[in-house]
Order: sequence, then structure tokens, then C-alpha cells
Amino acid sequence: MVERARYCLRHGGGAEVSLTEISRAAHHSPSTLIYQFGSYAGLKDSVFTDIVLELAERIHASARGHSAVVSSAPPEAASLINAAAKALREWVTEEPEAAEFVVRHMPTNLGGASSDRSVAPLRSLAALLLPSLSVDQDSLARSVPVLHQGANTVLRFAQAAKDDETFASFFDTALAAMDTAAGLLDG
Repeated sequence: MVERARYCLRHGGGAEVSLTEISRAAHHSPSTLIYQFGSYAGLKDSVFTDIVLELAERIHASARGHSAVVSSAPPEAASLINAAAKALREWVTEEPEAAEFVVRHMPTNLGGASSDRSVAPLRSLAALLLPSLSVDQDSLARSVPVLHQGANTVLRFAQAAKDDETFASFFDTALAAMDTAAGLLDG
């Protein structure tokens, strides 16, 4: 059913696809979807999680072979940032509806996330890209407002950037700012 919801996102519903559209595409009644996912919010959480897990895997795959610590040697850090930025730009270009959905439905606090599963890819990306942030539940919870705004800003810029080099420079600056803010909030 999550696949049908994603299909609706890609082919007509955009970020605000309705439960009725998804139920038609999945050949189930809206009440069956509500039963399966607990609520419409639960269905959107499942779609969000699947999208972000794919994005996280894409970014991790692009960064393989690089240090997981951005603050290591500068050339290695720059290479990691460039690889992650390129993967993110490619994803935003290939999956514009998914990017829009992520911007609109990213949890603004971890307590409000419908499942621990939806937090896992966010924690994974934070561990890769923000070395000053301890990725335990309490640290992430304190830092979520900064991470939420930063991620949304990065995705919006990725949608608008004219070239990879400009976006990579912006991405590096945004990550440094989020890392500093997250480190201060974590302190």
C-alpha cells in the first residue's frame, strides 16, 4: 500500500495526495488503509520513512569510502560533502514530488514522529553529516528544530540551485551551521 501511495505522489497527488486517491490506487477502502496504518498520519509516516530511508541509503552509498567524520582531514571532508551534495541534488531532480513530500512532512519533533522507524534515517544522516551532534534520542530531540529547518532549507536550495558546485558550497555552509547549532544545543 505504501508503494501505491508513492505512486500517487509521483503521478498526480503531489505532497498533498488524499486518502481517497491512495485507496483507489491501492484497490482498498479508506477504512482498510486506516486500519492497516492506524491513521492517515500513520500512512504518511510510512511513506515519509520509505522515502527518507531510500535517500539516506543513496547519500550513504555516495559517501562510502569516505570517513564518516566530516571534521577529519579537509580534503576528505570536502570529498564527503561533495559526494553527499551530488547525491542529494540528483535525488531532488529525479524525485521532485518525493522531495516536496519530505519537506512538508518531516517531523518537527521526535515525540511527534509516528514511529521510531521514521527517526532512524534522520539519525543515520545526522551521524554521517553532523559530527558535533551526539545521535542519542535526547540529543536529537533537543536539536530537531534546528535540523528540521536546516534540512528543509537545504532541500529547497537543492530544488532551486542552478549547478552542483553552487549547491555543494551552500550544503557545506548549511551543514557547518547545523552542526554548530546542534553542538551548542547538545552541550
